[in-house]
Amino acid sequence: MNKHLDKLLQRCPSLKQCEQQIIDVFNCWCELYQNDGILYLAGNGGSAADAEHIVGELMKGFILPRRLTENDIATISKENYEHGEALARGLQAGLRSFALTSHLSLTTAFANDEEPLNVFAQQLYVMARRNDVFLGISTSGNSENILRAVTIAKAKKIPTIALTGNSGGRLAKVCDYTITVPSDVTHEIQEYHIMVYHTLCIMIEDYFYGKK
Repeated sequence: MNKHLDKLLQRCPSLKQCEQQIIDVFNCWCELYQNDGILYLAGNGGSAADAEHIVGELMKGFILPRRLTENDIATISKENYEHGEALARGLQAGLRSFALTSHLSLTTAFANDEEPLNVFAQQLYVMARRNDVFLGISTSGNSENILRAVTIAKAKKIPTIALTGNSGGRLAKVCDYTITVPSDVTHEIQEYHIMVYHTLCIMIEDYFYGKK
């Protein structure tokens, strides 16, 4: 774990203030995936793209191979003698994650019928279960739809993480874990965010797949 975080801090010393915050979130993710939970993510604008980006790094191999076990390959192969083995050997293991920004038909229908600011909260209310985690991304830390999703996450007793700018905003006051990067300028915050979550994704991948 530390080698990846050390490399980040060497490349970007200004993130030193986030070191313990990143470690805390990493430990939260370890517990999440050890308990077979799902990481739910949400954000707005560029932060919505970041939520999707994180899912892309978690649900398939990032920098390490994540080939299926021979037992899993055998199970899939038995289902189809023509392409089962080739299919299984072409798949990768993943860490379950879901961006709440992905349901276009649902989110537009809900926003048309109900309060649009509740759209992430609605999805968490329906889908989140024990052992899951919610990660809200907001450069200001004050995005109302993210704050409402945090309220639902807390009602469901699942941990909450905020990825924000330097002030932390209102999210820093209500989330269980917060990573506050050292800027108050939106595009700079987003640049820091990508470095932080890339490092977290590498750390968690190494933890679960590095020895394999």
